[in-house]
Amino acid sequence: GYGRKTYEVENRGAADGRTQPPSLSFAVRGSATPSGAPLLAHHFGLLDSNTSHKHTAVFIIKPTGGTPHAVIGWTGVIWGFSGMNVDGLAYTVNSSDSLDSPMVKQFADNFMKAKLISAGIPIGIIGRELLSKRRTVDEAAAYIASVPRTFGWNVTLADAAARIAAVETDSDILNTPEKGVFVL
Repeated sequence: GYGRKTYEVENRGAADGRTQPPSLSFAVRGSATPSGAPLLAHHFGLLDSNTSHKHTAVFIIKPTGGTPHAVIGWTGVIWGFSGMNVDGLAYTVNSSDSLDSPMVKQFADNFMKAKLISAGIPIGIIGRELLSKRRTVDEAAAYIASVPRTFGWNVTLADAAARIAAVETDSDILNTPEKGVFVL
């Protein structure tokens, strides 16, 4: 549908009344874009009974001592699952179906007495921090790898220098050699 008006693009999705499209992200550059500049796209599907899109908000954040940036989120939430800073660093986040999380560890360690308490930095705070203080894909990927994370996340990164990376993370409760971070 590139170049067409929205209403001119046929929706070929099959609605079954029970499911919704999954969250997904992709990044392209070079000959895959009209100008060669990188493009990053995100469709975030939250299991929310078709409600989150009704409360979507764009937040413009001008941190003291940091880089101004924007994130797309929801009213009442202090972060978003995608954003971009004025230096051209952009990210998207999708959940990763991983059992490598603090809650699973609590359950495995304490079975009947588990409190199911999460640990680590929420991904939205990680996103705000990387947009505030990082300029490149390499800096952003290194930051994500350096901090403790809650749950599993798939992060797509792009920057003004046309660098693109996919970062898959989990909480690394198993203490793997990769520390729960895989960068492509």
